[in-house]
Amino acid sequence: MPLYSEKERVLLHPAFILHQRPYQNTSLLLDVLSLDYGRLSLIAKGARQSKSKLRGCLQPFQKLSISWVRKTDLGTLTHAELLEKPNELGGELMYAALYLNEILTRVLIKGDPVSDVFQAYSSALLSLKTRGIAPALRIFEYKLLMALGFEIQLDHDVDQQSISSDLCYKFVPEHGFVVSNEKNVFLFHGEHLKAFSNQQLDNPDVLKVAQLLMQSGLHKLLGDKPLKSRELFKAFKQMNNYNRG
Repeated sequence: MPLYSEKERVLLHPAFILHQRPYQNTSLLLDVLSLDYGRLSLIAKGARQSKSKLRGCLQPFQKLSISWVRKTDLGTLTHAELLEKPNELGGELMYAALYLNEILTRVLIKGDPVSDVFQAYSSALLSLKTRGIAPALRIFEYKLLMALGFEIQLDHDVDQQSISSDLCYKFVPEHGFVVSNEKNVFLFHGEHLKAFSNQQLDNPDVLKVAQLLMQSGLHKLLGDKPLKSRELFKAFKQMNNYNRG
């Protein structure tokens, strides 16, 4: 495990818990997304004890202010408190938020500063309630790809011409959009691309476009390994449909 030249001490820094699991007898091992330090691993000593002050706030989807020390890649949490009112996510909202967390744990390299990703994640958690699941996820995915250097250019075609609302385009992965009238090929309407670029996702057709493009972009980062959160969400919906029947 790499060593730092000096012991790092960070006080009251914004962060989210992406994942936690038991560690030794009474502690937790935390996967943390921080504002300025990126993703990191911290031990919350004694956090599983009933009298621990940390026990109540170390939950996913809550914006925290945390302090830690570390000499290696694995640090020790020394303080945590809620920065905002608890963000209560139940049912489908919870599974959508789990999807966000799983993507981040899959694509973020520990230690890379990703303040744009932190802000996009924070906004997405709020947007799940206010904008709906699908729009919130698509906007987050787009911001994530942009922050990691995998942005799909929605404003210009491959010839650096502005996207026209009146034209149709073929999407060429790794390159971009090409004006096209081909048959038997899925074509993107310019007006839908512009709407997605402006984060206007109220139209179902725009949402479909956003989903197709984000699936293509994320595949380069995630590969073919399925996401567990998607499988859990499908099982949840099937159970709900069964109960209603």
